[in-house]
Amino acid sequence: MPRKKVQIKVPRKRFSRLVIRLLLWILLPILARVKVIGHENLPKKGRAILISNHVAVMEPVMMIAYTPRQIEFLGSIDVPHEPSTKWAMDLYGMIEIFRGKPERHALRQSLSVLEQDGLLGLFPEGGLWNPGTMKPKDGVAFLSHRANAPVVPIALVGSKGALNDIFALKRPALQMIVGEPIPACVVGEDEDKRQIYEHYSEMVMDKVFAKLP
Repeated sequence: MPRKKVQIKVPRKRFSRLVIRLLLWILLPILARVKVIGHENLPKKGRAILISNHVAVMEPVMMIAYTPRQIEFLGSIDVPHEPSTKWAMDLYGMIEIFRGKPERHALRQSLSVLEQDGLLGLFPEGGLWNPGTMKPKDGVAFLSHRANAPVVPIALVGSKGALNDIFALKRPALQMIVGEPIPACVVGEDEDKRQIYEHYSEMVMDKVFAKLP
């Protein structure tokens, strides 16, 4: 099977993504009780990695709607998605990766986004099956280090079950809490890169968990 091209030119899919963002920006406050805290911490220019807790599809939805710039998401394609959300994910597009496999092309595509001063969105826990207790993956530290990119921790509150509540017209409460940017991961000349990556990844996720109820 041929490998996908490494380079991603950003911003991309401008029209479809603009339409999605506008629809979300208009509809979310109608369908849910939305509150965004720390919006000023979202970078208006320059490269950055946006990370968040991940328990449902609403986390990327909120990030797309309320981040002032286009985000490229790194996401698993070997996870079954509901038909009601899969079409929107396919329309928006993402950097595809299989969980638990060293997908070098996905890492290279992610680096290419950051090297163009783009925004990369990812969920360091790597899945939904036991959120809040899983050890974060080291990919966020690797990408931050290689691209010299700061990390912005985002806590999403109330997202679990929110989509079903929206469809039932229950107007769930959703909060997006944005923390201050964390400087890029740095590895000293005589330091163990693996240990530094592990410590950094845990540290940035702790910043997210600290903002959750």
